[in-house]
Amino acid sequence: MSNFLYLQTGLNSEQSNSNKLVNMFIEQRSNFQDNVTVRDLNAESLPHLSSSEMQAWMTPAQDRSSAQIQLAALSD
Repeated sequence: MSNFLYLQTGLNSEQSNSNKLVNMFIEQRSNFQDNVTVRDLNAESLPHLSSSEMQAWMTPAQDRSSAQIQLAALSD
C-alpha cells in the first residue's frame, strides 16, 4: 500500500490541468490499495507559520498546553 498526499493548488479547481493530471493518475491506480489524502489549499485558509506554532511542534506532545495542542493539530 502506498500513501499519497494530494495538494490541490490550481486556482481553477477541478478545471486546473494539474488537478486533472493527478486525478487521472489516481484513477489509474484505483485497483491498488492506496491511501490518498487530499488537501485543497484554495478551499482551506491556512494561516502563516508563527513562532508559537513552531514552539508547539517542538514541545513534547504530553507537555503541550491546550493552545499548543490546537496549533500542532493543524500541521499534523
